[in-house]
Amino acid sequence: MPQDERNYYAEPDDSPDQVKYRRMPPPPASGISIASLVCGVCFCVPLVTSLLAVIFGFIGIRKTRDPEVGGRGLAIAGLVMGVIGLSLWLVVISFFYILQQTISVQITEAQSVAHQFVQDLSEGKVDAAVAHAVPELDRKELVKASTSMKAWGPFNEIVLEQQPTPLMENNMKSMFDWELRGRAIFNRAEKPVRIRLLKDGSTYRIEKFEIK
Repeated sequence: MPQDERNYYAEPDDSPDQVKYRRMPPPPASGISIASLVCGVCFCVPLVTSLLAVIFGFIGIRKTRDPEVGGRGLAIAGLVMGVIGLSLWLVVISFFYILQQTISVQITEAQSVAHQFVQDLSEGKVDAAVAHAVPELDRKELVKASTSMKAWGPFNEIVLEQQPTPLMENNMKSMFDWELRGRAIFNRAEKPVRIRLLKDGSTYRIEKFEIK
């Protein structure tokens, strides 16, 4: 008699005194266990298939407590792959969320520097404006722009015509270099303005300034 009687069944032999024992065929795998494995393998739908794999895996494992229901290995594999899939998707989603928030903060900082730069020029504070610029920016051009702004009245704001554009030509030295295009609003005038800003440590510096 085999030690594990549950996996064998008795079959009479030709001899009346002998009995053959044959291994019983494994129970068929449950559909829920197969579904768990399939969902665990498929990452096509973010989070959904992985979550289904975990749910089906738990259900499949519980169902296989019945000796007549198989597929426990499939359910466990689907459960494990579902957990891995959920973890990967959460990492990816978290990464893009943090990246989006970081870019939003950087754009706000760049706009603030650009606003202060134009504000200083409009008030005749050329030295203060120069402090926000790269050394290569021509001071004479800034003085000329500052003189022109006096006729336009106090500066109010910069209204962007489009979202700030990242500067790709800098060979990706920094992914937070921007070009702002819009209109500078003064009390007595509205002027097209174009400002390029480069990330310099923890702040931004004006690389190029055009106002007409």
